[in-house]
Parts: sequence; structure tokens; C-alpha cells
Amino acid sequence: MPASDLRSPQHGCRCGAHQITRACPVDCLRAVLSAAAFNLIARSWGAPYGPPATAGDVADLHCQNQLRQIRGLGPRRHGEIELGLHRAGLIGTASPPGPDPGSDQEATGRP
Repeated sequence: MPASDLRSPQHGCRCGAHQITRACPVDCLRAVLSAAAFNLIARSWGAPYGPPATAGDVADLHCQNQLRQIRGLGPRRHGEIELGLHRAGLIGTASPPGPDPGSDQEATGRP
């Protein structure tokens, strides 16, 4: 598959047909996420923040490791969301979750 096919798909929504951008409403992420993953994000149950309004808000929450605070969002859905954000071009290279930067675990290998 050519690399261009891995980038943000064209999608149609109320904001028009184009590539997904940070300013797109969160609904635009339906083009790159399963219904289960999208619904978890859209509702953000149990999280100390309200539902994200834009695709950029979701990318920011991911980069700040805050998506994990959503009740029901396990490692599988988190990985799917990460890959979807990467495919949309909203985050850099997708990587497996690891310790928070600057944590003791990163330096010593222990919690």
C-alpha cells in the first residue's frame, strides 16, 4: 500500500469533504475509528474533563496520556485511537504505551 494511502482519508461531514485537521469537529474521527472507540471518546465517561469538541482536542488528550482516564477505554481501544490519530496526521509516529516521560520507572525500570 503506498504511503499516501496511510494518511488521512478524505471524509465528508458537516465541515466539508477534506483531510481531517485539528480544527475538525470530533465527529470527523468516525472516518478513522471504530464505532466503539469513537463512542468512548465522544462520551468520555469517568474522565475528569468533558467530551472533546475537536479532533485536535483528542490528539492533545492522547499526547498528555489523558485518554486512559476514560472509563472502558482499555489498551486495545487506546491503540486503535492512537493509530487513527496517526493515520489522520494528528500525531507523530504511533508507538506502544510506555512510562510517562520523566517518571522514576523510565530511569530505573521500577515504579
